[in-house]
Amino acid sequence: MADFAVHDRASPRIPNDFQIDPIDPAFQPSDEEKAFIAAAQQALDQLARYATSDTSTRLRGALLAARAAWRAARAGDVRTIANEFASGAITAQAASDRMAPVAGQIAQAHPDVSIAAAAPQRFRGEFAVTVTGYTPDAREQAYLDRQRR
Repeated sequence: MADFAVHDRASPRIPNDFQIDPIDPAFQPSDEEKAFIAAAQQALDQLARYATSDTSTRLRGALLAARAAWRAARAGDVRTIANEFASGAITAQAASDRMAPVAGQIAQAHPDVSIAAAAPQRFRGEFAVTVTGYTPDAREQAYLDRQRR
């Protein structure tokens, strides 16, 4: 019998947002179970913070859409692991092991466009545009190509 249930949050912050709760309120999770649940919650909280920060920025629609899709996919990855854990298909330790690379991806690969000084600079003030985890549309790519030349 499963000891946990995965269910949608009452007020979802992002697509695929969820909670993991013991089925029996008197059930006391093990330390390994608590660690996995905390890691899943931490990942979802980070994704929700990214979503909140996007509401106060003036980013192009294509980048905002890419970020929203990326967040939904990563939350889906976390939910898949949580469902397997809650159903008893994998142990808490196995869930934590599978969660580690997803959490690393969430921490490192948030779609973004950044501008920094070019290295090495060919002339004073030269900058470079870096795109991470996002495929620019045709117009954006044309600009990036011109900027690099």
